[in-house]
Amino acid sequence: MERVLVIGNGFNIDLGLNSVGYEQFFSSKEWEGVRSHYAKSGLIRFISERVKKKAFSIENSLNDYASSCPCIYSLLFGKRDKDAYYAIECAFQKYVANGVNCAKGKIHMDSKAFNVWLDFEREKSKGDFDVFNLYSFNYVLLDQIADIINGDNAPWESPRNLIFPNAVICDYIHGRTDGNRNGGSIILGIAKAPKKRFKYMEKSKNQAFMPQKQGYLEKSLKNAKYVELFGVGLWPEDMPYFLDFFQSFKDESFSMGKTIKIYDYNDKSISELKGRIKDAVNNSDIFLSIERSIQFIKTKKEENE
Repeated sequence: MERVLVIGNGFNIDLGLNSVGYEQFFSSKEWEGVRSHYAKSGLIRFISERVKKKAFSIENSLNDYASSCPCIYSLLFGKRDKDAYYAIECAFQKYVANGVNCAKGKIHMDSKAFNVWLDFEREKSKGDFDVFNLYSFNYVLLDQIADIINGDNAPWESPRNLIFPNAVICDYIHGRTDGNRNGGSIILGIAKAPKKRFKYMEKSKNQAFMPQKQGYLEKSLKNAKYVELFGVGLWPEDMPYFLDFFQSFKDESFSMGKTIKIYDYNDKSISELKGRIKDAVNNSDIFLSIERSIQFIKTKKEENE
């Protein structure tokens, strides 16, 4: 039997770490440094306008910019954009690393995220499951978070049975913070460049890109008897990783004998997440089966808790 835990940005937030998503990055000093230095880049000006909008996607913005650039595109402009693109990668890498450092001493050990992770790691020693797979859509290395929890200077008493492993076994879908070339191993970019001159923006050009990871995750989700998604937004850019899993609910026997839980912040965020699932499967019967089979759990603490 297999148990799977998939974590997203909401997992880190529930733990008490600073959010290190793109929305926060484009309000950071790291982004301001890039924006000022590469002010003549058309890409930077385009993204600067996009971030002012309420619904912002870095992947959509990169793709839209590459699609809209005119055929007359000088070598000078091309070099500026390419340099700016790599500068964004490097700045985001630095921003993520700084975000982890700021979190020291702030881990919420009474949070659902902490206890879900703790239960996942403890179950490994019991032998009730044959396979354990942990996948992260975050860039933050879980080893870094474990070090904070296990640290000698932590402002709490950490009984030995609560300490996480020093080396957390995890597949990082979009890369992680411990690389060192062109923004490290964080995978920024688009699936396929609309024009050849923007090939450098393709995720496949990143040294950390491993297309087979999508297949691994899809297989794990379908085979596992115990599935948990924690703080995974299921936004359109990441839905391809999960669509096959959700489509499997068309067979009503698919969820039999399975425990499936999805954690999100509150009623509103869960309702919005359900809406994204419904739009993706595009079938009311499948969606009703999903609602009946999955436990949707709020992570927000109520006042009486």
